[in-house]
Amino acid sequence: MSCYYGHQTLDIFNFLSIYSILGIVLFILLVFYFFKLIKTENPIWYAVVFFGIAISMYLNIVKVVPGIVGDRFVFSASIGFSILIVYLLLFYINKNLKINSLKEVNVNFKISFALLCLVYSIITIQRNSEWKDRFTLYSHDVLKWPESAALNILYSNIILVNLNHPNTFLTDQNKNNYITKAAESLNNVLKVDSLNTTALNNIGFIKQKIYNDYAAAIPYYMKSLSVDSTKFEVQLNLCQCLRKTSNYPLAQSLVLKLFTDNQKNQEVLDLMGNILIENKKIKEGIQIFKALSDEQPNNNSINIILGNFYIADFDSINAKTYYTKALDNDKNNPQLIKMIARLSE
Repeated sequence: MSCYYGHQTLDIFNFLSIYSILGIVLFILLVFYFFKLIKTENPIWYAVVFFGIAISMYLNIVKVVPGIVGDRFVFSASIGFSILIVYLLLFYINKNLKINSLKEVNVNFKISFALLCLVYSIITIQRNSEWKDRFTLYSHDVLKWPESAALNILYSNIILVNLNHPNTFLTDQNKNNYITKAAESLNNVLKVDSLNTTALNNIGFIKQKIYNDYAAAIPYYMKSLSVDSTKFEVQLNLCQCLRKTSNYPLAQSLVLKLFTDNQKNQEVLDLMGNILIENKKIKEGIQIFKALSDEQPNNNSINIILGNFYIADFDSINAKTYYTKALDNDKNNPQLIKMIARLSE
């Protein structure tokens, strides 16, 4: 059993495969016993009816069912299975359907029934323990279904989400080990679906944010954006990696594109300022941020960024002017105080 199955969990078979033929034979048998026993009180007819009606809505014949592979879909149908099992135990092992008390059943039935209950009880109790919490559940089930893209993403996500949270399953001793497991799960996803943007983005995140391997993260972000170019966070991460690897022309092109739709996003503004300065596009940067200063007069950081541009342009007078403007709005900023004092000297 698994909490999630999803894409590529089960193999797909052609119409003439052994599993397909067995399914057709079973269907014919169900139809045969349904009509043969329809006017009788035989329990097999009730087993067929309960199973057939409950499972029919999940056969994709009338309408496609989302998430078709799921234990919950066979829960109601298992009533028919249970009727059949009890009937077979009573009829073939006990050889007597008309009983009024358990005292009337023979030893073979009691032993068979006890073994059946024992086996299912062990399986149920063991499965319940795996539902202790989400991490325990995912970590058990991902080993059973390593081909499941969705399950691998669930498992890797719960590790990455809890990286900086105290009092979780992650400790300083096992953190690196679990990061490796998260990366392995994401690579399993890409083996199944090489264009899975969640897996691509998260592998890029691991390489960028955890290992500081910016060059290695770039191909994953770029492939993700080739599938879906609308993800702001991915574009921002790619831009940061391009800056860290000194690929300023491409970084500038991307950050200016980001700026078009995110002119009030401070992270974009800071990144754009740094990239333009490092790419020696001082005049272009000053022009852009002066226009922004008119549009966002209350954004104090724009004055700081303009001061940075003038510092890069060796214009200490204008740099001091904009730093002073920033200090007027943030009088206790120690960095600004120190920078203005230095410029005053």
